[in-house]
Amino acid sequence: MRSELLSRLRLIAVEMLEACSVSPDAVIKDRANTTGEWLLMPDGQAAYPAFWPRDSAMALGADLVGADRVEGWIKVCASTQPGQDGIHLANGLFIPPFSIPDHITLDRQSCWFPGAYEGEDQGDGTYGFLTPADNGYFFIQIIAEHASLTKSPYLMNTIMETPWGKAPLSEISEKAFNSVEVEDDVVICSPEQGKTRVDWGFCDSIRKTGLCVMPTLLRWRAAKDLSSLFRQLGDTSRADGYECIAASIQHRIPEVFFEQRDDGTGILISATGIGHKEDIWAQAYAVWLGLLPEDMEMKLCRRLSQHAADPGVVFQGQVRHLPAGEFWEQSPLRRGIFQNGPYWATPSGWFIYAVSKADPALADKVLLDFVENIENQREKGAPWEYVNPELGYYVNPLYCASATLPYCALKQAVDWLCNDA
Repeated sequence: MRSELLSRLRLIAVEMLEACSVSPDAVIKDRANTTGEWLLMPDGQAAYPAFWPRDSAMALGADLVGADRVEGWIKVCASTQPGQDGIHLANGLFIPPFSIPDHITLDRQSCWFPGAYEGEDQGDGTYGFLTPADNGYFFIQIIAEHASLTKSPYLMNTIMETPWGKAPLSEISEKAFNSVEVEDDVVICSPEQGKTRVDWGFCDSIRKTGLCVMPTLLRWRAAKDLSSLFRQLGDTSRADGYECIAASIQHRIPEVFFEQRDDGTGILISATGIGHKEDIWAQAYAVWLGLLPEDMEMKLCRRLSQHAADPGVVFQGQVRHLPAGEFWEQSPLRRGIFQNGPYWATPSGWFIYAVSKADPALADKVLLDFVENIENQREKGAPWEYVNPELGYYVNPLYCASATLPYCALKQAVDWLCNDA
């Protein structure tokens, strides 16, 4: 059943990619794609008329996008990386040196903050004074996926154009990795006025402070990717260095973020300051990554199985960020809107995989509901970016990551596929 449902989900993912792809010279909302590359928008309605490295990375890892297009994405990202002085913007906003943009317009203008579309004025600090913490890590993921597609890390030795000069991609990627502030290898979001930042893009309307789990998981993956890339290049010193960073993160995540519940299950908190709440998406992603001790992982899986049976957490296979009835402490948006209450398909693949480790039958039911409901509502616009049936919200149709990431996550879960009934 799993293989058959995954094949059906792949058809939807391919349709989303076709709807969201932008050819060279194509014009979207009066703006031409002048990059010379095929780009990917987050949605097929051009509600987000730009290229998001984060969303594009979520289409990789399986068999959906070819290496040539991925190489183009890497070149576009590299061409926007600022140099050692960073960038000062209006209203006290600052782009740390060697950061990667949140998104890039079709004519290659850097957009550093949620809702911004180029220029000096990119916000007032509502969405942080520093650019989101995850962009560089997703950039590295894209590079690693290119190496996987081509079965070679040759692109790391390729000289690319950046605003700070020409450099090999290996140097560009290392600088991107180090552009985010950490404390003992754990990503930190400062509470200090003028230094706040979004922890990652799918919580970009949520304020968090302290050590943050999701960008730390992304940092672990990026360190593992860089270690693998450098090892393939024969640079064992750099490879070992990044492997040490990954090992440090792997040790720190349970120390900082894991909490045991009275019923014997466990959770990961989203942040140690503001945002100290159970993070369902991060729990599912951590299990999917496989970086936690087995006993701790199973405690998370049993907790996620509880959520999978709760209609206040899962609706038609789509998943809230937080447990039923809970909301983030600080957000400029009211409850029930965007990332503060609705159900999302983005993490569904991670979630289904994690639940399957504790309750395979329940996970299969969630997958069946997920695929069938998208199929049955395709003419209405599914898959959406997010939904909240209580408010009648079905927002942003033809959302690419709502199909591509669940498909790619499950396609890569070899142990899950091998247990197909």
